[in-house]
Amino acid sequence: MEAGDGFMAEAVKATGAFDTFEPENDPEGWHDFGAIEIRGETVFWKIDLYEADSDFRYGAETPDNPATTMRVLTIMLARDW
Repeated sequence: MEAGDGFMAEAVKATGAFDTFEPENDPEGWHDFGAIEIRGETVFWKIDLYEADSDFRYGAETPDNPATTMRVLTIMLARDW
């Protein structure tokens, strides 16, 4: 199945609206991963934190400092995992 027109826009919007964090799907309480349903497809999203000057090679040492941390959002179809 091809995602089709507007699919990614729907996925981004649904990701931004996601607020169903529970111990079963967010055991560490980091709110950095979720699964949503779009047009019958399960879509995963994940936020990774990197050091701002590391070219996405190193995890953020101080993730709560926006001056030194880059946040990267990945959205993918679960079937592509």
